[in-house]
Amino acid sequence: MSDKPGLNGDSGPIASTASRQQPRPPSSIAHDGDVEARSSIYADNDDTVVSTTRVDITYAPADLGLTFSGGYLVDTISTASVDVISAATRRWRETRHQGAVGLGVEHDQWAGGIGYQFSDENDWTSHTISASISRDFFMRNTNLALGYGFVDNAIYRADDDNFEDTLKTHSLNLSLSQVLGRRTNSRFTTFIMFNEGRQSSVYRYVPVGGPELGRPHPELGLCIFADSCPLERHPRSRTRYGLQGAIIHALKREKPSSLRFDYRFYNDSWWVMSHVFEVTHRMDLTRRFQLRSGIRAYYQREAYFYKAHYIDPLKYMSLDRELSRFGHVTAGNKISYKIKRSGPFDDLRIDAKVDLFFFKFLNFAPLPYRLGGVFELGVRGQF
Repeated sequence: MSDKPGLNGDSGPIASTASRQQPRPPSSIAHDGDVEARSSIYADNDDTVVSTTRVDITYAPADLGLTFSGGYLVDTISTASVDVISAATRRWRETRHQGAVGLGVEHDQWAGGIGYQFSDENDWTSHTISASISRDFFMRNTNLALGYGFVDNAIYRADDDNFEDTLKTHSLNLSLSQVLGRRTNSRFTTFIMFNEGRQSSVYRYVPVGGPELGRPHPELGLCIFADSCPLERHPRSRTRYGLQGAIIHALKREKPSSLRFDYRFYNDSWWVMSHVFEVTHRMDLTRRFQLRSGIRAYYQREAYFYKAHYIDPLKYMSLDRELSRFGHVTAGNKISYKIKRSGPFDDLRIDAKVDLFFFKFLNFAPLPYRLGGVFELGVRGQF
């Protein structure tokens, strides 16, 4: 369901994958394929635990300019958060399954790709199609890329066979990757997204009237003293847009290392505006060990219809903390171990990552702050 951590807006754990943000390398140095498996655990002080396991594979037959890809993901969420208590439910648990396939094509200076993804859980089914095209210029020092995505969601309500709704999303993004010097790369991206359909939870209720909200009653939730407690209601249309820039610079040191700086500006038709700053440092400790350290800061303004307490019923009302005003800081480390030529793999990497985060909600009384972390193990083999 849409209330999982990090699925609404940009409030999830730190994401630092610099290799995906750099200009596309020439096909002449591309490997034939790779297999990657990852497993992670998310936990926070809001009594929420999410376990995720995923496997991805790519294969590029020699000299054809084609890359086939596929992946499978399963995650399980168990929670008794304030959102669930507000719906008079003690705890719920659900599992999501997701599969994806893709095809990439390269020819001379051009590259393109198409993809399909299917996701299913007990109250949400999603189909996603995507397409992209890019071209290199100036001896591959410049790359322009255009991408489009469409998501068709079917939304249900557990234990209610008569409820069904939809949410459709169109997104368009344009990016420019530019080599700025022998040791410096950059990437600039802009996107626009249109959402149409149900964008409020089918389980979350909003207390109206009565005393101002505090911590929910462990048995009776937030609605115990309210004059009324309807389901939250969000506008069915939402337009989102944003700008993001990244600079990656290789440092002059004895051991290979780099610094990456990211900034993202986001705004939408619900008046949610956010700023994200991130700094990431990578360094080869030895020939086999690499360390990545990063810190990320985020600040968000609340949606125009969000209120900490509703005295009277309004057309739109929300108790979604991710539409409130808040900020968060995330810091983490990732260590990777590289093995050359192990079995069928030309390159094998094993890594472990730990991210810790702190959220401060400035006008969401049921949860003044959220503290937690993510632990992840992964292995990737190139052949």
